Amino acid sequence: MMSKNHGRSRCMIESCESRRLLSGTVTGFVRLDSNNDGVAETPLGAVSVFIDQNGNNQLDPSEPKFFTDGASHLPGGVTPNPNYGRYTISDLAPGTYRVRVQPAHYHRIYQPTANSGTYFITITANESYTDIDFGVHTVSAVGGIIYHDANGDGVFTMNHPVTDADGHVYPGVGDDPLIVGITAYLDLNNNGVHDNDEPTNISRDYVSYFHQNYNFRDLDPGTYTIRLLDTPAGYGSPNPAYRTSTVSVGQETEDDNFGFTLLSSSSVAWPTVDMNGDDKADVILRSGVDTSYWALDGAQRIAVQSLTSPGAAWSLGAAADFDGDGHTDLVYHNNATGASQIWRHNGTTVIQQIDLPVVANTAWRIVGTGDFNHDGKFDLVWRNSTTGQNTLWLMNGTTLSAFRALPSTADLNWAVAGVSDFDHDGIDDIVWRNKVSGKNTLWLMNNSQRVAAFKALDTTIDQNWQIAGVDDYNNDGNADIFWRNLTLNRSLIWTYNATQRTAFVNVIV
Repeated sequence: MMSKNHGRSRCMIESCESRRLLSGTVTGFVRLDSNNDGVAETPLGAVSVFIDQNGNNQLDPSEPKFFTDGASHLPGGVTPNPNYGRYTISDLAPGTYRVRVQPAHYHRIYQPTANSGTYFITITANESYTDIDFGVHTVSAVGGIIYHDANGDGVFTMNHPVTDADGHVYPGVGDDPLIVGITAYLDLNNNGVHDNDEPTNISRDYVSYFHQNYNFRDLDPGTYTIRLLDTPAGYGSPNPAYRTSTVSVGQETEDDNFGFTLLSSSSVAWPTVDMNGDDKADVILRSGVDTSYWALDGAQRIAVQSLTSPGAAWSLGAAADFDGDGHTDLVYHNNATGASQIWRHNGTTVIQQIDLPVVANTAWRIVGTGDFNHDGKFDLVWRNSTTGQNTLWLMNGTTLSAFRALPSTADLNWAVAGVSDFDHDGIDDIVWRNKVSGKNTLWLMNNSQRVAAFKALDTTIDQNWQIAGVDDYNNDGNADIFWRNLTLNRSLIWTYNATQRTAFVNVIV
């Protein structure tokens, strides 16, 4: 309780005028609510109490500060000090003062509750205030691990930790690796968007004392939504998509974890994709239940975003603007039922799902899209994974208008890897890759028919490199090939001039 005494205090200087004016004193204790029960009981020594002259609720270098008493150090050790945790501010001239405590970064003021933890003290001549006490409690915190979920079980595993000389802990062999450089943020208004006033924290390459490689500290008790701004290159969407964590006074969570799984070698990307409307080629990736797109500016990846998509039974077959509205649409095929759907998009938002005819023979898969009959509309390429047969669905927007058989490719090691117009005749061509030999070749097309001659492309023997897309990535009017290596977590682009490769360009992610 605040109290004040009216009586004569000892003067600090000789002037009679000063003896009249410099008479105010403020004193009290700073205590910690050590068990977070709402009652401060443990005095704190060497804590700064200050006069907040400019009212900004923080200690500035020019503002007077006073320390609470510490322990009494005498020969033979530390002896009890009845004034431990007490502060005293003397020689205050008449006036009104803002008195605050400067707690440690892991403490927060809760006494007084009014005025943001500030006492307003009005001093008159010969007046002293006692019991101006401050209470602090330990702040709350949320955090956890951002990691590569190597076995896809949704649980961070670290059974063999390794500790370095500085005490940093790292996962050992067989553990889930940490993922660094991922920005997490507190979605304070839960709108799914990072706003300027929302705090961020970047995942680091070791697990802290608190078993976290990212965290948010200095929080009030409450419920917090944690989201991620980044998706690491080569990975699908985080699991879970976001975290909701509730903490009481002084509580700290350690398990607000986010796991990522690598996009599998069967992940696909398709050409003629411009999801963000900047007239530049982007890349669509599909793995398991996740569909995402990389927004590209030439060889520079500028953004990653997850897309709404169907379940794991559905594979991504094609991506193109089927309805002619200027937005890329996605075609999914259900490998179990033979059903197919066109998901119409407005940017990254799904606006309609259109059923295509069901193909009862589930060996048939959609493997590409392009304009093969020069009508300005995208068609679908199908391949039979059992017989090696190939066919075209000529489309009229989102409606099937005709079938066109293509030559069979009995060697099932050959797979369609992409579609684009390499020879500048206005009709798209088909890129093939052999998953055993590493050979790549081009079917030059003419009005839904394969031209008799094949065009060999450069060989890539290392099967860790897969063609992830074919499009004009450097905006020079020529089709290029986008490659992805999931083992090295690298991407590169082969640029072309017609059917002649001109350069290798590393994709910056």
